[in-house]
Amino acid sequence: MWTHYPELLRRPVPRYTSYPTAADHAALDAIAPATPLSLYVHIPFCEEICWYCGCNTARSNRRSRLSAYLDALHEEIIMVAQHLGGRGRVRRIAFGGGSPNAIEPLDFVRLLGSIMVAFQAEDPLLSIEIDPRHVSEDWLSVLHAAKMRYASMGVQTFDPRVQEAIGRVQPRQQIETLTRALRDAGIASLNFDLMYGLPHQDRDVLRETLETAMALSPDRIALFGYAHVPHVLPRQRRIDAGALPGEQERFAMA
Repeated sequence: MWTHYPELLRRPVPRYTSYPTAADHAALDAIAPATPLSLYVHIPFCEEICWYCGCNTARSNRRSRLSAYLDALHEEIIMVAQHLGGRGRVRRIAFGGGSPNAIEPLDFVRLLGSIMVAFQAEDPLLSIEIDPRHVSEDWLSVLHAAKMRYASMGVQTFDPRVQEAIGRVQPRQQIETLTRALRDAGIASLNFDLMYGLPHQDRDVLRETLETAMALSPDRIALFGYAHVPHVLPRQRRIDAGALPGEQERFAMA
């Protein structure tokens, strides 16, 4: 039995028969010539899929799928820029995912170049989300050359047992080394993403992770609560629900 909402059924709404929708076009049409703009570029791919993750992402091991997505992204960049017709000034560009560093460094260079040319962007502030397990020297060189200023690193936890339990093993030394490398590459503001409510995690384990993170002097720490919904995200079935902290312990960590 489902609830009947006649007032909703009578409400006129656009049909999603085209992309972008009419509402998107209206928003673009309202942009004035000098309006500062921020762009978000989504890369929904990762080299490895972590068991806890609730993001809409896929593995980057199928080159044909990855190439098709990047081709479509280039087309959308041109389409939106043409619709703007030179209106607006791009001041910020954020690359998120997924993990943007799941694509090849050269593909990222091409993508950034396409945006800069299409939107006639001049020295925008650039930010990127990073999977610390897969940052090559080539990627560090690209970040430096692009003048990337902001980076967010998916750390989640420093505890080895918790890392094993969520399918994301990245030793503390790896994070420390990459933190220094990112600073050397010109990253002026570095964020660590951390999580609470993970399997085998209690207040003491979380406190140790927080202290380790603070010792590395990130500019910002974002702490997220893990949501265990394996009926929605099948990948989470690999996580032992019996190892998750109880309600009171989770509340205390929050």
